[in-house]
Amino acid sequence: MAIDRDTQNVLLIQLLIVAVVTAIAGIVSGVSEAKAALFGGLIVASNTLLQLWHMRRAERIAKEDAERILRIVYRCTAERIFSTVALFLIGLVALKLDPFNLLMGFLASQVAIVLTKYLLKFNVDQ
Repeated sequence: MAIDRDTQNVLLIQLLIVAVVTAIAGIVSGVSEAKAALFGGLIVASNTLLQLWHMRRAERIAKEDAERILRIVYRCTAERIFSTVALFLIGLVALKLDPFNLLMGFLASQVAIVLTKYLLKFNVDQ
């Protein structure tokens, strides 16, 4: 269950960083830009949730079939790519969100993944 805990920590830090970036975008640029930053950050958070769901699914069948687990990994990757593209299209085309702030929220949430992985590695090594 350490994987779940690590992924949950990543999700928590993602949401905290997205909240900060959204607040900064709202203060500096306005409400519509804050919405774009929030949406961009939630794209990555939704991918983290999708990954967590697939990891739990793979964990349940871990002892059964390695080939099936590999199919779950491939499916997870495909779904994450598809959902990222689809959500970007929804944000940019349907919701007409500001591209710069959408990307800033997305990137901030990605930085949270790297930051959390680094902090977890540092914490484990100590």
